[in-house]
Amino acid sequence: FDEVEDTDEPTDANTVVFGLEVRSPPNVVPPGARRRIDPSDTVEDEEAARKPGGSKHTIHVTTADLRWLPQGDQEAELTEPARPVHSDILITKLRPGQAISLEAHACKGIGKDHAKFQPVATASYRILPQIDLVQPVLGARARALKARCPLDVFDIEDVVVDGAQTQRARTARPRDCTMCRECVRRIDDVEFGEDMAAYVKLRRKADHFLFKVETAGQLAPLRIVHDAIGVLKHKCDTWRKEFELSGGALTTD
Repeated sequence: FDEVEDTDEPTDANTVVFGLEVRSPPNVVPPGARRRIDPSDTVEDEEAARKPGGSKHTIHVTTADLRWLPQGDQEAELTEPARPVHSDILITKLRPGQAISLEAHACKGIGKDHAKFQPVATASYRILPQIDLVQPVLGARARALKARCPLDVFDIEDVVVDGAQTQRARTARPRDCTMCRECVRRIDDVEFGEDMAAYVKLRRKADHFLFKVETAGQLAPLRIVHDAIGVLKHKCDTWRKEFELSGGALTTD
């Protein structure tokens, strides 16, 4: 589909149309059935009021109620009918006798034009932690190191050192590390706590970034990252061409 400019008219090439027609049944429960005759009738009256036709009956209108209205050649050109990504999103609630009738137009855009086109809910990055055990962490010290980490970054393996069976700590899940520094923090009342910093060195890999992209549902995360890289490359190419056309000299104009 084409992007819609402010002056463009809706066409089958730039707009998808959905219709919504929902009506809640009117209240048909006789007034006498809703009066409390005695305390034992309260539960039955409440249940009847919440059933279709009751005074408290509520209809939930969701995206599953939207119906695609093909325009022009859309029905022949699209391989499958247009529909919302999720069918359980609540639109509104209707009480007895209420109705909703609308026509919704979906068009293509980018977040630069309006926030409603933004496909990303949250996006963040962090640098990959690097946890080095600068000398072997064995025996009770290995068990203390594993127990101290709140995110279970370390594992313990059985090894033979100088002919004796023992246990050794190793870094198993560095991506889970949040750099809380619990593994090197001095705790005097914990065994080996005062000298653990001599065994563990925390740093970050300056050239390794972990990106997290959460979408709002319109596009898959990999598609968003791929398209974002394409936009960035296009901007770099445009800047390079402008730089070359200016004779290699940057100006403030």
